Amino acid sequence: MKLALAVQQFFPEHHTGTEVLTHRTARRLRELGHEVTIFTAYPLDYRIHLPPDKLMDEYHFDEFPVCRFLFSPEPNSPHGHIIKREYCNQQIEAAFERQLKDRQIHLVHFFHFMRLGMSLIDVCDRLSIPAIYTATDFFAACHQSKLMLEDGSPCQGPDDIGLNCIKHYIDLAFSQKDKQKTSELSDAEWERLIAEVRSPGSTGTSAQMPGDGTELRCLIEAVTQRGDYVRRQLRKLNRITAATEPVRDTINRLKGDGREVLLLPHGIDKKGVIARERKQTTPLRAGFIGSVIAAKGVHTLVKAARQIPQEVPLQLKIYGEPVSEGYYQDLLRMADGDSRIEFCGLFPNDKIWQVIDELDVLVMPSTWPENLPLVLLSAQAAHCPLLCSKVDGISGLIKHDVNGLLFEKEDYGQLAEHLRKVIDDPELLTRLSRNAAPVASIEEYVDSLTGLYEEVTATRTGMTSIS
Repeated sequence: MKLALAVQQFFPEHHTGTEVLTHRTARRLRELGHEVTIFTAYPLDYRIHLPPDKLMDEYHFDEFPVCRFLFSPEPNSPHGHIIKREYCNQQIEAAFERQLKDRQIHLVHFFHFMRLGMSLIDVCDRLSIPAIYTATDFFAACHQSKLMLEDGSPCQGPDDIGLNCIKHYIDLAFSQKDKQKTSELSDAEWERLIAEVRSPGSTGTSAQMPGDGTELRCLIEAVTQRGDYVRRQLRKLNRITAATEPVRDTINRLKGDGREVLLLPHGIDKKGVIARERKQTTPLRAGFIGSVIAAKGVHTLVKAARQIPQEVPLQLKIYGEPVSEGYYQDLLRMADGDSRIEFCGLFPNDKIWQVIDELDVLVMPSTWPENLPLVLLSAQAAHCPLLCSKVDGISGLIKHDVNGLLFEKEDYGQLAEHLRKVIDDPELLTRLSRNAAPVASIEEYVDSLTGLYEEVTATRTGMTSIS
């Protein structure tokens, strides 16, 4: 079967969990005899403007053809506000349709829509090609994908008119002068302004808009149209899967058509796994693996380590790429030259089992909702205990004092206590290790996916086998 897997970014430049899941799925599908093409997007410098015939290039990664759409993150362009182009990127529809036809694709599996846009579902629909979506985060409900406010508090998603999302974006991206002008608006004034922008044929500029009003008008249009548009597109998909209950329930509420999202936890490639019972070592070897960003809570871990006296035997290795130089410098200042804390950078994905085997405990101090991270699954497959923050997508698998220890997010004092507890109790590490949760293999995961592929292709095209 000829399959297309679509994801918002891909190797070699990007290598976070969604890209790893997409790549491992593609490799297993190829092992089963399927022909796989990857479709992805790449963010350009926003000052680069390309003609329509130059918006796509192609390269190969791990012998997979990768069709890459070039995306400009310019806040406003002739094609709309960046928020709208993230979920409805009509610029690339023609190129995507041409590729599906030329490659005679039988089914498209979307792993993320950011930058690619959900209008590609319409292309599949026009060509009678079944389309499946694996929701790897909250993108369907939140343009930032995380349903979290800047102060770390949870967000319930857009309100009835999207005003909370508009205000959030203004706080993130507008100039101080424009923020000041919009902050003076009452909710009633905002409602009138949004109604004015949304009224058919409206092109005028309100005196309440900063500048010439163009940026705010485009933002209002993009945000207020998002919910209905995403809902319509989700309903066109043949099947949707999610790895965790919070993501599943969020999409079920948003979609609202009675067709349940399938709960399907991710699988991991267990080839080379070193599964062993942990025993107390001196020093305790704690580690973090992931993107070095504030949302992953690396600062919480560094602060916790600094709370523990120097004479206590502890070694902390932080693996991952710093995304923000400012945040990375903040971490270095927090570490203050503590020789127990080491920033180790990236490692090749095929070294994951070696890295985890050299740890006694993995720490996941995330501040935002996760979606069953692959590194969490890998640690459990290797029987490596976890110290995790109490956030959705983690605490569902890690049970306190059973296969790990949980702490309130950003509570570095509580995390420090847990580290001390593991150091001081010689039996605790072994008990947590023995109780590691069972984890699906990539083979089991892809078997479930191919069952869905067979189901939707048989329904859509009359095919009875995908072999």
